[in-house]
Amino acid sequence: MRPTRKFSTPPPAHCEAILRLEGAGADEDVRLALARGLPVYYCLADVPGYMAD
Repeated sequence: MRPTRKFSTPPPAHCEAILRLEGAGADEDVRLALARGLPVYYCLADVPGYMAD
């Protein structure tokens, strides 16, 4: 069983972006990130600097 977590407060101040993954709480993570003006990526390939193997 995979552990799950939910932000009960906005993401930590050092977060620069959110990679939206499937799972419980992910929509809330996105909502909080957007409210803070953070970019939200829905695909790993879209993350700046990501290089596929």
